Amino acid sequence: SVQERGVSMTAYTSNSMMECCSADDNPGLVGPVCKAVRYMQNELQAERVTRPYAQAIVYLVLVKACNYSSCGLCRTEGVCNLTIIAKLRKDLFEKVVIGNNDSMYWEADTNVGQAYWYSRKPQAISVEITSYVLEACLVVNDCQCAASTAKWLNSVRNSRGGLVSTQDTVAALNALSKFAAGCRITPPNLCVKVTRM
Repeated sequence: SVQERGVSMTAYTSNSMMECCSADDNPGLVGPVCKAVRYMQNELQAERVTRPYAQAIVYLVLVKACNYSSCGLCRTEGVCNLTIIAKLRKDLFEKVVIGNNDSMYWEADTNVGQAYWYSRKPQAISVEITSYVLEACLVVNDCQCAASTAKWLNSVRNSRGGLVSTQDTVAALNALSKFAAGCRITPPNLCVKVTRM
């Protein structure tokens, strides 16, 4: 819907602003991001954000801007509604698809009448949605979720390391690099005994 596109664009813009600037470097960033957070939460409360893409990018922005991260631009502004964020996470995770080897990913609602890149497997939109969820999982320190989504993203990369399109490849590589830097998965405790024959 047109309304959901506005929410998605607001989230995308807010995410970009938070990626390139910090509140310490740019105190003028707090007002616009917090205003965007209010808008997104109002749209969520009115149940106008229902598609996985919009939910994923809004979830990422809300967890970044609110009380979950070092960024936390809006946590002291009295803007964040943690109940709305928790409901959004629940709604988003009800749409998860479990892939091979316990990997997780999300799909778009429909690809009827869409451009060819929406009908390819994997879909570019699925890669982008899953990338935003991966990054959000990292912000809230959910390494198990992050590992499962990273596993799927790595499984669908092509032989040159890319994915479907430029946009989804950038989103995926950004999330995967943050995963590699931020989540330490405990390696298995193995004991190998070698004997001569």
